[in-house]
Amino acid sequence: MSYMDNLLQRGRKMLSWDKTPEHVDPIHEQAIQADEWDKAEYEWVIDSLPSVGKTVESLSQEFNYVRPAYGDLFQMLHQAAPLYNQKAAMKDGYVDNHALLKQLGESPEFEELRKSTVHDSFNTALTMLSLEDKMRGSFARIQQAQEAQEQAQQALTCAMPGGPGDGSGAGAGGTSAGTGAGQAPTMTPEQQQALEQAVQAAEQAQQQVEQATQEAAQEMTEAAKEATKEREEEQAAADAVGYSDDQMEKMSFEQRQALQTKLDSHKLKMLADLLGDFRPYADSERRRKITKSTGAQHDVTLGNDMHELLGEEFVKLAIPELEDQFWLDWANKRLLQWERRDNEGVGRGPIIVVCDESGSMGAQVRDGFTREMWSKAITLSLCDQARYGKRDFIYIGFSDDTWTRVYENGDISPDAALEFATHFIGGGTSYKRPLMEAQSIVEQYAQNKKPRPDIVFITDDTVRMDNDFIKEWEDTRRRLGCSVFGVEIGANYADESGEVKGSMRQLCDKTMQLTALNSNPEDMKHLYRAL
Repeated sequence: MSYMDNLLQRGRKMLSWDKTPEHVDPIHEQAIQADEWDKAEYEWVIDSLPSVGKTVESLSQEFNYVRPAYGDLFQMLHQAAPLYNQKAAMKDGYVDNHALLKQLGESPEFEELRKSTVHDSFNTALTMLSLEDKMRGSFARIQQAQEAQEQAQQALTCAMPGGPGDGSGAGAGGTSAGTGAGQAPTMTPEQQQALEQAVQAAEQAQQQVEQATQEAAQEMTEAAKEATKEREEEQAAADAVGYSDDQMEKMSFEQRQALQTKLDSHKLKMLADLLGDFRPYADSERRRKITKSTGAQHDVTLGNDMHELLGEEFVKLAIPELEDQFWLDWANKRLLQWERRDNEGVGRGPIIVVCDESGSMGAQVRDGFTREMWSKAITLSLCDQARYGKRDFIYIGFSDDTWTRVYENGDISPDAALEFATHFIGGGTSYKRPLMEAQSIVEQYAQNKKPRPDIVFITDDTVRMDNDFIKEWEDTRRRLGCSVFGVEIGANYADESGEVKGSMRQLCDKTMQLTALNSNPEDMKHLYRAL
């Protein structure tokens, strides 16, 4: 093939003059296949969440080919297994949308994002809104490259034989005077040079479009990672206060949007993150409680409880001469085993959380977490305990005033948990009023012959109580037989001189000091074990 024939072939390819038998008529504007149900779901989302429609409308006024691209984005996020139309079947101008979305859809980051959006119209809509800025940048980048490509193709059209700038009189794709069919047209050196430059410029413009599409896909991939993080944080915040997937799926768009507004706070997301670290302690102790022996190892006795056998008894099973003796002793209940003393009343009665909401609880402990966040994370984990055990749960928030909520039989709705998780009074601190209120509640349970409550007292312990109140409180605890577990958050137990700052340790049966999650894991376990 001559140089001129090759040059003309490259030029015709750039102008799409060459048609092959495999060519598919361009009929599609959308890259993703969608049936009538898929399209109806998208239209319903646009109607239900007007902010999505406004986004599409705004971008479509700035850039070309936006509306089909947003429809594709919805289908990519919402469908379980999106199928792509053939690239060759895309209409002119929409091919680059296909390339962008194909690269995006095949990325691991986008697949991870889809875990929270497939068949969830609301999460899909929220994700589309969070991707708006990156979509805008992608359209701008690609459109700029497309405009440069159009200019290069116009220049190429003029430079091709038979084009507007040729002057030979030959028609498009025809032959100029003095040439036969199948022969390269006669061109002056200047025309050949102009054609060569035009072909190179058109090829470079095509490469720039492809590069712009690739860069846009990379930016969108990074945006998908951020969107995944946002969805995970929102889901963690919903989990923190007890919203299940089923509950959220049954909500209307208006309810989901109102809930998302509540959950979309930096403070609540950090609280959910912290709660995720507390829950393993509570979960492990909850599983421990459902074993047969819930009490402490107290003595050695004889029996045949395989869960309580001493280790040396199992050695017999490994010695053939002693295996028969083991089973004979098992049948006669003469194997050595632990005797346990039940923790009577532990983990059965109501839980009363007396939680400090004074101004000093707003101070940071570490890593951006405030004392209040730590206190609410513990409270929510105890709320879980009450839910699982169907136990009454009483929350008393205090500063120099009190704020009390009572929930019977573990019936703590997510809205209720969200209410006390985000409630904060501020102001000064007084121990007397909330503790007297907790005492009154315990007395009511005693009078009604109900299981006695356990009290969890959470504070940064900056208050000294007078000895008369401390003695009165000790007498009350003995009389009512209730246990008080203290959680001291973020404050130092004593000042530099060694003098004790607060009175918590005199008011509680046991106190744990919490300045880091793993500062005392055994105390953490004991807290949930006792409750």
